[in-house]
Amino acid sequence: MHVESGGSIIDLFASDVIAQSDIYCSKSGNSAWGYDWKRLSDESHRDLWLNPPFTKVQHALTKIALERVKGLIVTPCWKTAEWSGLLDRLTVARSKPISKGSHPFIYIDESGKPVPSPKWDTVVSLVDGGIN
Repeated sequence: MHVESGGSIIDLFASDVIAQSDIYCSKSGNSAWGYDWKRLSDESHRDLWLNPPFTKVQHALTKIALERVKGLIVTPCWKTAEWSGLLDRLTVARSKPISKGSHPFIYIDESGKPVPSPKWDTVVSLVDGGIN
């Protein structure tokens, strides 16, 4: 895990280029999947920030429920996705959807270059595995 001083979140799906926090996990050497997220959050006194690959949203939500942890997760507004029911059950609060194309180039890729915003609406949900 990469650590620097400051910050109040742990970014579980990041890299040196796209990290949203001074403490983060990345697929190169310190994958988020190898950590106990509840312990990580409790011991660091930080909230969890999750923007997992969309193919891993179900896995991330299941880990949140099993470890009874709270966090903020970024997902597409896909009501028919296999994970949408679980997301709804774990959600305590949810942002208004960020409309597709409303924020051009708010994302950057691994090389630090801006990429266009997704072609779907996105939402940030406060989830709590302890309410399941």
